[in-house]
Amino acid sequence: MILFNPTMETEKLAVIGLVIIIVVGLSVYIGINEGLFENKESEEEDQVNPITGGLDIGDCADVDYTGRFQVNNSVFDTSIEDIAKEAGIYDEERFGGYVPLKIFINPNGDLTVPEEYSEYTSNMLPGFINGLVGMEEGETKTVILPPEEAYGTWNESQAIEYGVSPSPLDQEMDAYQTENITSFQGYFPDVTVEEGVVFDYGKYGFEIEGVFNATITNVSDGNLTYKLTPEDGTTFLFPYFDMNVTFTIVNDTTLNMRQHAEVGHIFSIPTYWGSYIHLNVTAVNDTHANYSINIQAPELKFVDQTLIFELTVIKGYETSDQLES
Repeated sequence: MILFNPTMETEKLAVIGLVIIIVVGLSVYIGINEGLFENKESEEEDQVNPITGGLDIGDCADVDYTGRFQVNNSVFDTSIEDIAKEAGIYDEERFGGYVPLKIFINPNGDLTVPEEYSEYTSNMLPGFINGLVGMEEGETKTVILPPEEAYGTWNESQAIEYGVSPSPLDQEMDAYQTENITSFQGYFPDVTVEEGVVFDYGKYGFEIEGVFNATITNVSDGNLTYKLTPEDGTTFLFPYFDMNVTFTIVNDTTLNMRQHAEVGHIFSIPTYWGSYIHLNVTAVNDTHANYSINIQAPELKFVDQTLIFELTVIKGYETSDQLES
């Protein structure tokens, strides 16, 4: 799948700052491993209204493309199978296969695709779509998108605005955790739900065996409570941050997690919405780390990158005359 024009509503962004604080309580890493572009399954019958000139806003087109990074000219995605194989990025399970994209030329997202062309989409980078305007069938064109028109750069002010920066290096957490038994069994499927049972919390919580254990202390009314029991000073590479963290015991009910952030460290955190928050450590003092973020890029490798697209219009359809004025 390709994330063409990723956006995130304000209410989602407002909780980004909480991710860094509460992520240690997450038990399942939600990842995505999909391609850059998504093209809906095409209909078999031929479309009507063949284009008679250059494509315009509101038209539809079948487009082959190849996307490269300007920095090293490497191919990151393509609709052409032979190019994918040559570049070493061929995916036999690619959604829809290697076929031309079905594009509704609507860069501003303010038009509705004609009903009989419902499989055509404009959910992609506006600069990609704008590059098609004026092109004719059989024409090939190169479109260059700087980071600002592609997937963005690192943004310090946005990190501050949404509470990501500065972030405390120390986070206190309750050693006792209470969960619904059904939810618990979903996260910890092999753990027997009985008081006194000791289980490997790190195996399930961080996908790292032997980090530290937890003990079930109470089972009642469809819920259970367990206590996290790390050894004082336990340190390991935390997968969500890709940085070392240290757990210390504050008292019988409270733990402290210390992040060992270093300037220049870059990592990504998955969100519940299937996207990623990319973070870059810009400064560290005794108590806090400052970050810049990127919330647009589908993968870290697209942050601050100029993208080059080679577009070829295979077929065009004059659907702009079907749109309401």
